[in-house]
Amino acid sequence: MADQASGLVIIDIIDPTNPGTPVFENTAGQSEGIHVVGDYAYVADGGMGLAIIDITDPANPETPIYAATGQALGVCVQGNYAYVADADWGFAIIDISDPTNPGTPVYQNLTDTAQDVHVNGDYAYVADWDSGLAVINISDPTNPGTAVYENTAGKAYRVFVSGNYAYVADNMGGLAIIDISDPTNPGTPAYITMTSFVRDVYIRGNYAYVAVHASGLAIIDISNPTNPGTPIYEDTIGYAYGVYVSGDYAYVADCHSGLAIIKIGGGGGGIIPLGNTFLIFVVIAAVCLIFITKRQITSKSRE
Repeated sequence: MADQASGLVIIDIIDPTNPGTPVFENTAGQSEGIHVVGDYAYVADGGMGLAIIDITDPANPETPIYAATGQALGVCVQGNYAYVADADWGFAIIDISDPTNPGTPVYQNLTDTAQDVHVNGDYAYVADWDSGLAVINISDPTNPGTAVYENTAGKAYRVFVSGNYAYVADNMGGLAIIDISDPTNPGTPAYITMTSFVRDVYIRGNYAYVAVHASGLAIIDISNPTNPGTPIYEDTIGYAYGVYVSGDYAYVADCHSGLAIIKIGGGGGGIIPLGNTFLIFVVIAAVCLIFITKRQITSKSRE
């Protein structure tokens, strides 16, 4: 987990009903996003740029190695490159063919403050706040193309690409679904109205799993993306900011209450009691307070 002021947090979830004690590896910045590939965790570490951490031994992660960027908020790794959503300088591409010695970032300017990125094939899809979805040709990572935009009704916060569609967590705009079958000419967004701000989205199979701030986890049937189903909610104690799905469980970063683990498969749904994980709750709740304050300050400065 990217845990803001606490850096990287690693939690054993072999038994999701009884997660292990967190292992921390501090970073020099404010960890905002993470992508794990093989033996390395790639962390979008705010003002420190990209932090690369060897997690060969998850119980004892190595000291981070940094590639400086402006304000790294999101990261996606594909092949030998890390693609970074950088709020200050737009979109950054970093050669990580040698993770112990990352290359100098190559940038492509964007029109707003990049929040998140998802790479699919020859294109990077960037959640670019007030500018909506930015699509960038990365067939040559050393020379990315000019961004093509599709504006959204709210503020594009997170993005996940599956098949011919980009799913954008559009904050107060709900969940925006955009046809990207032609990435050079994305379609007009279709929206699913949600009961609170949409903070994150994860797609698996025919379902979208959405972190909906005050309403917790929403699950939406997207077997027909042009006619999605009605959201089904599982409320959480705090404010849902992030979601990841693995196996029969959804893992929700839930500000003010901690990590919420929700059973979504195999029957017996609902939030799993986390027993002795009070430490996780305290740490993440404290970090989320920092996160919320930072976002409020950032939003005011944009206004």
